[in-house]
Amino acid sequence: MEIVSYHQQYENEVVALWNKTLTADPMGKFRKQALFDDNFDNELCFVALEDGKAAGFVLATKRKFPYLGIQSKLFLPRHRRGKLRSSGNVL
Repeated sequence: MEIVSYHQQYENEVVALWNKTLTADPMGKFRKQALFDDNFDNELCFVALEDGKAAGFVLATKRKFPYLGIQSKLFLPRHRRGKLRSSGNVL
């Protein structure tokens, strides 16, 4: 598994994976709800790739407006959990 910065080419795969994985928090309008948010920072958005396909996603938001702190989204399908290592921790 490889971690890369988010790029628009992964958008459809990320949205499909988001809706499949986060069933209680579906993404209807990804660009409006995430990418066009004033707080979006491309440097805090990552895609986990497996065989060139999106296998996981991280959306971290450092709040600029209003100044409230950090909000994050991280998801991997259940069958891929435990395969990704970060700083010695298994996700």
